[in-house]
Amino acid sequence: MAYLRRFTSFLATLVALFTVLAVNVPGAVAMPLHPAQETGGGSGKTYVIATDTLFAPFEFRDSSGELTGIDIKIMEAVAEDQGFQVEWCSLGFNAALQALSADQADGVIAGMSITDERKEVYDFSDPYFTGTMTLAVNEDQADEILSWDDLLDKRLMMKTGSMSKEVARERQDQYGYEITSLDQTTTLVESVKSGNADVLMDDYPVIAYGVQQGSGLVTVVSRSRPATTVSL
Repeated sequence: MAYLRRFTSFLATLVALFTVLAVNVPGAVAMPLHPAQETGGGSGKTYVIATDTLFAPFEFRDSSGELTGIDIKIMEAVAEDQGFQVEWCSLGFNAALQALSADQADGVIAGMSITDERKEVYDFSDPYFTGTMTLAVNEDQADEILSWDDLLDKRLMMKTGSMSKEVARERQDQYGYEITSLDQTTTLVESVKSGNADVLMDDYPVIAYGVQQGSGLVTVVSRSRPATTVSL
């Protein structure tokens, strides 16, 4: 865990580099309070880092199949600066956290909100992104769902293990929607596009990136949330 303290200050310097990209963007790296066994020794240590699979622009695979994205570049820069190697495990958000808790990974880097409950399990770096969550619907429903008030009897999708699910549960009685969760952002989008769900909730930068890439969805509302972190 000592190397965490060394690279936390380095992360602060990265914030300035990513300021343009990071407006209202969440990101987090977390380590277990009791980390998994490290591989190797000295400056050649290798750390197993778990991450999401499809959470563009933070972590995703490019056209050649290579893992890339903001979080991936940050971790690679930290590894280069601190002299260790990274073994990537692209598992999905919920599975990544399970791997971390089971000591099958040394850390997780993904969009992850810092909460008091999570602090009891994980050791976070300082926050470097502030994030918001938003709702998204099909373009042809843009005039039907304009706010939370329009969600009565609608089917709301969110990612398993994410903060969006907690927000959805907090508001469910007030707005009267059904809740379903899936493991991947892409499957959330496909569920809405196919009509199996009416609306999804996810991090704004991810939804906005998808809209830019032609996902066929439009954003509805945004909700501010606490600062999030990239932690190892």
